Amino acid sequence: MNARCNQANLSKANLYGVDLSRASLRFAELIDANLRGANLMRADLSGANFTGADLTNANLTRVRLDSATLKATIIYHHQRLQYD
Repeated sequence: MNARCNQANLSKANLYGVDLSRASLRFAELIDANLRGANLMRADLSGANFTGADLTNANLTRVRLDSATLKATIIYHHQRLQYD
């Protein structure tokens, strides 16, 4: 996607399932944001504030979180088990 939203105020935003892969959200405010199921693969989230945000089942593969605030952030990934 390659979106640039540096220093954006996305507090309390509903970003459920949004594709933010390779996005730059440096120093963004994402307080209490809903990022359930969001694709954040390779996103630059350096300095972002995720206080109280919900990242349940978000794709955090190779995400950059240098100096990010993750206080009270929900990070849960449910993986289905496959049986032969």
